[in-house]
Amino acid sequence: MIREIFIALLNIFQHIRIPVVREKLDILTVPEYPSDAVSHLGLMIFTERTLLHSPSTTSELEHQRIALLIAKELAEQVG
Repeated sequence: MIREIFIALLNIFQHIRIPVVREKLDILTVPEYPSDAVSHLGLMIFTERTLLHSPSTTSELEHQRIALLIAKELAEQVG
């Protein structure tokens, strides 16, 4: 599901002609971090608890929260 969210959001940014990442984007998940996510040019860091989910037990609201967080971090890549 997370991969599908990234692809859909990248397609949206491409459709409105906003270059999100110049060359590549690395995504890192770590066990603990001071915030749920942070972006640096070409790098997005998420806590494991932010992205780990089970499609069968995660609520629709939680899926939306994950998608919004990913969208926010992708938007911060615009440069």
